[in-house]
Amino acid sequence: MEQAKPKVQVLMSAYNGEKYLREQLDSILNQNYKNIEILIRDDGSTDSTPEILKEYTGKYQTVTYVQGKNCGPAKSFFKLIKMAGKQADYYALSDQDDIWEPDKVTRALTWLERYQSQPGNAEIPLMYCSALTVVDEKLRFLYQEGTEKRMRDFSFGNAMVENHCTGCTMIFNHALQKIIAEKRIPHCSMHDWWIYLAASCFGKVLYDPHPRIWYRQHGNNAIGVEKNIFKKLKKKIRGFQKGRNVISCQLIEFYRIYHPDGRYGKMIKQFLYAKRHPIYRMKLAVDNKLYRQNRFDNVIFKVLLLTGSM
Repeated sequence: MEQAKPKVQVLMSAYNGEKYLREQLDSILNQNYKNIEILIRDDGSTDSTPEILKEYTGKYQTVTYVQGKNCGPAKSFFKLIKMAGKQADYYALSDQDDIWEPDKVTRALTWLERYQSQPGNAEIPLMYCSALTVVDEKLRFLYQEGTEKRMRDFSFGNAMVENHCTGCTMIFNHALQKIIAEKRIPHCSMHDWWIYLAASCFGKVLYDPHPRIWYRQHGNNAIGVEKNIFKKLKKKIRGFQKGRNVISCQLIEFYRIYHPDGRYGKMIKQFLYAKRHPIYRMKLAVDNKLYRQNRFDNVIFKVLLLTGSM
């Protein structure tokens, strides 16, 4: 008797998505992997999104839709993760306006199942994410994001200071879903950054450099690239300093909720103490466990950290 294929539950948060919602739902329904269910939470839409969702739930037994009050994307996705069915083996996050290539789920499950089949890995909280093919409103190619050369693999030290895992590419197992769902998460920057923190702290992150999703950019995408090196440096420094409070607040909440012990708990404490204590700044600046993926960004980050500006 053939063994049943793992069940994947797609979690989608929708908000005023009438323009592209059908295209995204069709791309999920047309996956070449068939054991998929879709759970959609409408985040208080005021356009025809609820009507479209009713249309799809009436047409497909595998599609479920719940109406919610507006709370923003991060809280909406956390609500979805809590509502997710316990019988699913894997959970995939979905935006409302992208396009999934037909083998997106198949490719992710190949990576996930291969890793979990190795001795000692069956119960590890596990997350897959990938690079993106960025397109405009009409699905015209703009660029590939995430395929550039990285500093190192995806780890907790990277997750502490930047989010390099885009939520709409994420597929994770039941062990990681449970870690997220069983806690009330009052403050975080974004849901996908929090999931990256949890996955890298308690389990393993698998990163695929080959995009299997068309990530749609809205509005004016012709954002000029700053060519003046000094202006570029100044802009990055301001961005890093502005993000310091976001990072600190998120790490305080993460530590309060999960109390990670050992080296990860120590790294969080050192980062939070570093602003006022030079000894911690020096330790973190020379420690290669804390880093950003882009080499240029990493140098700026380390300098700002060492000088107490981060």
